[in-house]
Amino acid sequence: MARPTKTGLDYFPMDTDWDRKMKVFKAKYKLQGIGLITELFKAIYSEGYFYPWDDETRLLFADEHHIEEFLLSEMIVFAIGNGLFSKHLFDKYNILTSSGIQKRYLSGSFRRANVLFHKDFLLIEPEIPEWSKTKLVISSETPVKYSETPVIYSDGTHSKVKESKVKKRRYTPPAAETAEKSKSKSVKISENRYIYHLIENAFVNKNQDFNFKREGPHIKQLEEKALARASPEDFTKKIIVVFWELVHSDDKLFKKQPFLPSILNSGGLWPRVLKELENREEQLDPEIAEITRRIFNYDSK
Repeated sequence: MARPTKTGLDYFPMDTDWDRKMKVFKAKYKLQGIGLITELFKAIYSEGYFYPWDDETRLLFADEHHIEEFLLSEMIVFAIGNGLFSKHLFDKYNILTSSGIQKRYLSGSFRRANVLFHKDFLLIEPEIPEWSKTKLVISSETPVKYSETPVIYSDGTHSKVKESKVKKRRYTPPAAETAEKSKSKSVKISENRYIYHLIENAFVNKNQDFNFKREGPHIKQLEEKALARASPEDFTKKIIVVFWELVHSDDKLFKKQPFLPSILNSGGLWPRVLKELENREEQLDPEIAEITRRIFNYDSK
């Protein structure tokens, strides 16, 4: 029986002189953040050049690496917003990857018979050097996702991935689901998980005892409302900024209300917050950056 084609790397390089994006991430999350990024790189390179990221993966990753789920979510959102991972591919396919990851993966595959890239995931123009006999394959087929998290450990000066037997299942990107399952709301929500995590991150940052089980359904409904807008990310930031200011104002309806997704999403308050946003849209633009930094913990674009 033929051995399956290996797609992941046994080792991967880490730069000794980090770029500005990594330096900003380290400045914010210190050594814990660098540890997280290293473990994410291990997970990515163990499978190839991208890593599917959904709610279940986040839960398992947080448990395996002994990190609070809300903090992990915050770090991932910050990393995407800061450009460490591709926001476009995360929005569309729920995967973590970047042009740098893809370049390093390609360089580590030059001694293989074949190296496979998926057309829709490419952020680079891959080239094979003349000395290499590697055949470059660009596929338009749906990629495969491992159903179990690979076992990883550190060995020496390189980061090494320990081999483990894993089962595979088809990984269907949200865009493909949309074509197959009609225009259902649940499918539409899944097309842009960045908005979900953006909302989640804003509220988690201000609530250390955040109840994911209770608030999760409300985050999904807020995500759906945002995705119905022409600019979901801009709308998300502005509506949450307005809600934040209202609960800290002297408004009798909002004063002392908890800053939670369930409160914003409530039938009585949502129309009022939306109306307030419409009334203040123009004056919000100059001040959105500073307030966004306070709530979302990174600069608005």
